Amino acid sequence: MLELIIFGGTFNPVHIGHLHLADQLKIAYPGANVLFIPTNIPAHKRSDEIISNEHRLSMLRVALKGTAFELDDCELRRGGISYMFDTVQDVSKRYKLSTPPGLVIGDDLTGDYNSWYRSDELPEIVRFILARRTREQKVDFPYDHSYLENDIIPVSSTDIRQRIKQGTAFRFLLPEGVHQYIVEHELYR
Repeated sequence: MLELIIFGGTFNPVHIGHLHLADQLKIAYPGANVLFIPTNIPAHKRSDEIISNEHRLSMLRVALKGTAFELDDCELRRGGISYMFDTVQDVSKRYKLSTPPGLVIGDDLTGDYNSWYRSDELPEIVRFILARRTREQKVDFPYDHSYLENDIIPVSSTDIRQRIKQGTAFRFLLPEGVHQYIVEHELYR
């Protein structure tokens, strides 16, 4: 039984796809807390389009208010490049977990997994949960894992940022409070 599931990402911005996936995780693993952890500097993404940590953290707080999900800013406080291995060790110790935490990763990330920091050791300290991002069929992943039969929601932070820049509709791809925050702070323009 899982006590905690780590849901990491840049959340630039957090959107309905993130929240719907977290909801499905909570249903599939009812005893586990779903912990959103925003990345400081991503190890495998361009960071030049990522807005400030303050804005991303504020949007997550707005999005998660009133939900059963939790927020932990450990990667932002730690600074530097965010490595999941370090985060798992930190979270496991601080939350005094008696079992390894779950780690949800999109099936689109499995092809680059071996380039992750300490990728050979990470399977020893987590239970992988693969979530579908764009495809119905399961992907090959050589490490012990479970597969979440989640809905595929065709929304991404990249698409939302593009929509904002182009002045096209994006409002209902986000929680209402996040939409208001983006408009009020004139983000992603």
